[in-house]
Amino acid sequence: MRPTIPCDPGFVYHYVYVDDVADAIITALEAPKLVHREYNIGSGEALTMPEIIDAAARVLLGLKVRLISRRR
Repeated sequence: MRPTIPCDPGFVYHYVYVDDVADAIITALEAPKLVHREYNIGSGEALTMPEIIDAAARVLLGLKVRLISRRR
């Protein structure tokens, strides 16, 4: 069975690795002084769902996913 993902194919998603979030929190807690009140720990990279599926398909050979367009 082929998985189906409803999405707006042009919408960009921002992902961050959970270990990076944990490291950032620990670093902030252990810092003797913080220069700012807020920090962004995002990757700075945004991907559309088709790009995410393409990246996954390069690693998971034979991956077949059907995207159903749900434009906003």
